[in-house]
Amino acid sequence: MRSGNGGGGAGDRTVTFLGRGLALRSPTRLTLLVCPLCSQRNGERTAEFGTCVWCGYQPSERDEVPFETAGRTGPDHRGPVERPAPARRAFSALVNK
Repeated sequence: MRSGNGGGGAGDRTVTFLGRGLALRSPTRLTLLVCPLCSQRNGERTAEFGTCVWCGYQPSERDEVPFETAGRTGPDHRGPVERPAPARRAFSALVNK
């Protein structure tokens, strides 16, 4: 990102929206990099508008979650997300009978 009049300044913090999408929040603006609704990446200049140019999503400040917490917790932010075992293990068990 540009550090001049665009996003990526020193005071910006990275946020997601309930664990989806990606944005930079500064004290005065929101730069929406990846839309949480349609998962499309916004271009550098269009991201500065703060809305998704693909689907028109307008982020809500109440849905913002700091990026550091979003990847480690589930949607209710109570604990780690449990992931199912990889399908490879189940398939190899069938093959090795």
